[in-house]
Amino acid sequence: RGGAALNFGDRPVSGQHREVLVGWTLVPAGNRGRLFFSGLPANVGHYRLRYFVHGSQCALGEPVDTWARHVEVDLETPAQHVVGEHLPVGYTMHYREGNHSPWDWAGLFVLAPGSDGGEGRS
Repeated sequence: RGGAALNFGDRPVSGQHREVLVGWTLVPAGNRGRLFFSGLPANVGHYRLRYFVHGSQCALGEPVDTWARHVEVDLETPAQHVVGEHLPVGYTMHYREGNHSPWDWAGLFVLAPGSDGGEGRS
């Protein structure tokens, strides 16, 4: 993450650009590859992607803008269930754009074992 000074562009960063994520990767032969940022946008907002040459601050090509958005999701599940038994989870994802990938997924993550007040039930 960096400050607004890292926009490396010819225009000042506007208020809608709340943070800058910096990701580095070497571009392989053939000039194609993938870049993964070490962090995720912490805020909903407008972000700008740039390509820089030879480890410099010289940007090539036009910037590409992207928007980080919250996706509203309604979840339905029992407040408690027995460990080892099936846990039914109902969900509805509300995409503002109306399109989504067949690779979208939902996950259930352990926050703290026995986090129900110390009785060992979750």
